[in-house]
Amino acid sequence: DIKDMQNDWYKKKKPLKYSSGNTIMSQISAVFNGALTDAIIHDNPVKRVNKPKNNSPEKMALEQKEVSKVLAYCRNISNNRCMYLAMFLMFNAGLRSGELRGLTWNKVQYRIVDGEKIGVIVVDTQWSDPLKRHTKPKTSDSSREVPLPMQFMEELEKYREDNNAYIVHRNRKPFVPISSTGLEGYCELIEKNTGIKFTPHTCRHTYASLLTPEGA
Repeated sequence: DIKDMQNDWYKKKKPLKYSSGNTIMSQISAVFNGALTDAIIHDNPVKRVNKPKNNSPEKMALEQKEVSKVLAYCRNISNNRCMYLAMFLMFNAGLRSGELRGLTWNKVQYRIVDGEKIGVIVVDTQWSDPLKRHTKPKTSDSSREVPLPMQFMEELEKYREDNNAYIVHRNRKPFVPISSTGLEGYCELIEKNTGIKFTPHTCRHTYASLLTPEGA
């Protein structure tokens, strides 16, 4: 059953990361919720499965020097601009995984505030892998505009594509968003080459702890 499947993930010689396991369980749960809405089933079995205890919790936030090292590494990989943009936006805008993956270039906009021009990231949707479509943000408070100073907007503008293209997309497919697994793969590749261990969720905590955008 689902509980046995989950337990097997963490008993392997190379166990699945707890964050990856939770992501997969969330995706499975979303599928069951869809079946529940369509009256195909009567309950969601995932709701009866407890999350496993993580005996080696992931680091909650990175230090400023670690963020700089991650962004420098990503910026220097010329054949993977999406990885750099993913890290740049997660660290500088505090986006959740689904919010980032559902973000298109037309959501990168400008505002005039007190006579000053600033940039904003409009967050009003997120991408769901199981449903393969956009959904509403996680909570009602999640819809927001994230301000960015002009120097960081100028950095983003270097990579701008078609307004309807996804900022972080699958390789050579600008109108297909990257999957949550693909985003986690970026983090694993960066860890392998920099020694800095983190997840997409760590980036959100880092943004909250540092408060000041960094990277351009």
